[in-house]
Amino acid sequence: MVDLHSWNGCSETAISEIMTEPIVTIIVPGNPVPKGRPRFVLTGHVYSPERTRTYERELAILGSLEMGRTSPFEGPIKIDVEAAFEVPKSWSAKKTSAALTGVIHNISRLDIDNILKIVGDGLNQIVWKDDKQIVEARVIKKYGSTAYLKIQVWQVL
Repeated sequence: MVDLHSWNGCSETAISEIMTEPIVTIIVPGNPVPKGRPRFVLTGHVYSPERTRTYERELAILGSLEMGRTSPFEGPIKIDVEAAFEVPKSWSAKKTSAALTGVIHNISRLDIDNILKIVGDGLNQIVWKDDKQIVEARVIKKYGSTAYLKIQVWQVL
């Protein structure tokens, strides 16, 4: 078994030496929107779907409000992303309860990597200079009584 914390000479304490409290917490109400695939037009122009652009703007606004006058962070950072989706209304009370307690996991068509991509791109130049600074990320996709996207950011010391 490979120990990912010691892989490539990186010790567990190096990655986990972070502040105990996040330096920024951003909560976006409503169902999280994953990063959409780029669209191409016949002229060769590439653009992001409107839904992606709108959600990235919402992330940017909420990130800016949370950051206030603080400049984007420049060093290595760790992020936790929690994407909570409402339980389908058509589900029985028993199935809903199982989903809310984590017995039933959210394995919907939304890919976790696309949730991480929209967070990384949406908060560039606002919370961090560039998403390449993210050295550790944890993404959780789950059911919740309300839908939201919660992003917590720590500076790695």
